[in-house]
Parts: sequence; C-alpha cells; structure tokens
Amino acid sequence: MRKRRKATRNVILFLVAVLIMAGLIVMVGRSRHTVVIMPPESPDMVAKRQAPDNAYRGLEDAANAIPAPLPPKPPPGNVVTLDRRDERKRGLRTGQIPPGMEMTSMASRPRTVSGWFGFERDDNDPELAEYARQCEPVVGRVREASSKPYLLPAVDWASFSELPWNLYQEPPAFYGRLGRVVVGKGVYAIRVSKDPAKGVEHILTALRLGRMLEGDGPVSFYERAASLQREALQAFDDLIPLCPDDVLRTALKELDAMRRGIAPPPGILDFQWRVIDNVARLKMDQNMESATGAAADGRKIGVQLFFNTQMKSIRQIVAANREEFGRVAAMTYPESVAWKSAHRELTQQSGRLAAVNPLNLVNRLVVWRAVIETYYGGAEVAMALELYRRNHGGGAETLEALGAEFPDLPMDPFTGKPFLYKVQGNDCMLYSAGMNQTDDGGVEQDQQAFAMTLWYGGAGFRQGRGTDIVIHRPAPPIAPPAGAPS
Repeated sequence: MRKRRKATRNVILFLVAVLIMAGLIVMVGRSRHTVVIMPPESPDMVAKRQAPDNAYRGLEDAANAIPAPLPPKPPPGNVVTLDRRDERKRGLRTGQIPPGMEMTSMASRPRTVSGWFGFERDDNDPELAEYARQCEPVVGRVREASSKPYLLPAVDWASFSELPWNLYQEPPAFYGRLGRVVVGKGVYAIRVSKDPAKGVEHILTALRLGRMLEGDGPVSFYERAASLQREALQAFDDLIPLCPDDVLRTALKELDAMRRGIAPPPGILDFQWRVIDNVARLKMDQNMESATGAAADGRKIGVQLFFNTQMKSIRQIVAANREEFGRVAAMTYPESVAWKSAHRELTQQSGRLAAVNPLNLVNRLVVWRAVIETYYGGAEVAMALELYRRNHGGGAETLEALGAEFPDLPMDPFTGKPFLYKVQGNDCMLYSAGMNQTDDGGVEQDQQAFAMTLWYGGAGFRQGRGTDIVIHRPAPPIAPPAGAPS
C-alpha cells in the first residue's frame, strides 16, 4: 500500500511538473508581440543603399588606399598618448583593433604628427614626409566622397537576427583610420610643411567626413562620428597659434557655418528602431523553437520568458512613444533635462528595461550632439581669443571683452550660457560645464566615466567626478613659423 501511494504521489508530481512546464511554454508564446515599430524600408531607400554613387563605397576605397604604417622609431622626448579603453568598453579585444582605429579618451590625443598616422617618428623624419605625400590621394578621395549621399549598404532585414558583426566593426574601423589620416595630414601641413591654409583645409575635410557619417546606422555609429569630429577639433586647438589671421578668420567662418548646420539625425533613430524591431522578432522566434525542445529545463524557459517579456515591453514603449522620442532627440540638452524631469514615469518605465533602454538611446544622441556643438563652438571662441590677443597685445580678461569684435559667439550647449573661462598667466582655460551643468573647475571625465554617465543615467555624477569638457588648457608654447604674427 505504501509503495502504491508513493508511486501515485510521484505520478501526480510528474503531472504537476508537466503542467507547469506547459504553462511556461504557453506564457513564452504569449509573451511574443507582433507590434511593428517601423515599417519595412521602401524600395527607394533600398535602391539608394545599393546605388553606385553611395559615398560608402568611396570611403571604402579611400581606406584601402591608406599606405601601411611605417615601422616605429620612437622620437626622443615625445610620447604618443593613445587610449584603448573606449574599444574595450565596446567589447573589442585589443588584437581586433586595426592600427589607427583607436579613439582617444576625453582628455588625451597624439602629441606628435606621426601619432595621427598610427606610428611614432620624429616630425622631421624624411620617411614621414614621404608617407604624408602618399596619403594625399586618400584625402582627395575622402573629399570627393563627402560631396555624395552617404548610406550604409543594404541590410537584409527579412533574415535579420542581429546586426552583422562586420557592419558593426568595419565602418568604425575605416572611419577612425580615415579620420586620423586626414587630421594627420592637416597637422603635418601646419607644423612641418608650414602651410596653415592647406592644413586647415584638411582639418575641415575631416570634420565634413564626421558630419557625413552622422546620417545613417545605429546610435553607436553616431557616437563614433562625433568622436571623429571631436578629435579633429582637439587637434586644431593646438594649431591655432600657428595660423595667420586670414587663415583663422576663414576657419572661424567655416566652423560657424558647420556648427549652425548641426541638426538632429532622424535616420539614426529609424535605423536603431529597426534593429530593435527585427532583433526582437527573430530572437523570440528562436526562443520559441528552443523552448519547445527543452521542456525539461525550466530555468532555460524562464530566461527565455524574461527576454521575450522584456522585448515585448521595449517594442510597446517604442511603438507608443516613437514620435515623442523623435521630438526629444531634437531638443537641446537643457530642454531634454527639463523633459525628463517632467516625464519621470516614462523615464522610470524605460529605465526598468534590462535588455535595452530606448530612452537612453535617445539621450545618447542628445548628449553627443551637445558634445559636437561644444567643440565646434569652443573652437570658434578659442580662435576669437587668439585674434583678440594679437590685436590688443594681450589676452582678454573675460569673454565679454570679445563682444565688440565677435558679437555672435556661441554659448555652451550644455547650459545655454557663455562658456567657462579662466585666465591662467599668459594663457587661459576654456571649457564647458558638461552634463552636470556645473562648473567643476575644468575637471574632465575620462572615456570610461563618460560612458558610465551615459549608460546609467547620470551615475557618474553621484561618484564625485567632474563632467567639464575642456576646449583649451595652457600648454607648452609652440614656436610660430617664420612670417606668422607673434
């Protein structure tokens, strides 16, 4: 009798387990969501991606034409500061990073001409001069490509399971490499060839490359395009004292026009929503197929149920708020901060999504656009300060002193107020308040802290880090070329 009761109990427990597993499978199925965030790309857009005049192909050709780096000969007393933490943050191993792809941290960049080309040589090395000459066709191809429409190659969304690795890896690789080569040509022209006009032309070409790349791809591509422009403008800040007045005034006018043309990138958000849409759809399908074959593994089905529920919630939030997210992406940084304060429920709802925080994707666009505007506007103010110094025989005590000669200088995009400015001896520090909108005395975030602040909604603020973005800080003087104004 006892054995019979035990056998009956085991059968009942088995049936209960089967019912629980069946219920979980049904819940996994019901967690699938058929709401489509974005309609399929139009045949016209697909044709544009495949068009032979797509600038993407021209940039590939330019990247393939870059000469191989020279063997390093470390110049005595010079150090090239390259920071690979940004790549490690993105999950790339150091061995996967092609030479020149590395992006600097918020406060470091190559200090030698050859550092921009991806190796170390003395500025006056004859082999460096030959290498710079061989890079001239590359710059020409970039300049030609920047006059054409740019889109990523066609993506097969119908069989899309995740954004192909080569689409994530290859464009940032040759964007970073191309950007550094073009900037290196500009630095070489100004510091070595003593041709400031040609050097500024190359710097502007690098900036146009970055601006072109802003229009298509996921949010991470926009961030890389912004980093490219940031690097070019950081390099130019070191070169401002070496440029004569007429070159500076021309550059000031060009940068002002480019800054005023900075606009929200609607194509980036549309591309990102399609990524979420198709990843969610196919991942759910794959989870359902594996779930039905893994009825004995409750933990696995639980994970699948969690993922499907998360992706369902993400798609629901994006589908319901896509237009509102687009409006937020078009806001200035101070406006976006006020919007988040007024929409705490949606902000918290989005923040609870572990898989993807859609509002954070929008926030990253707003922040990076403000970073780009900061470096463009800061470069304009830095050039105005240099021209004022030359005209008056000394630096300006305040930024207000520039008003008579330069009445339309830009404001700090993060605060809507003038940039922060401190006179330090015969030089100055010019900087933005950054994301916390507070003067931290010029204390910057490194790239890791900057990324944490973006990803975790301001966690970096609570860790006591400054968020200032320094445009110009006092540096050892560079001897001006013969004939340049003192």
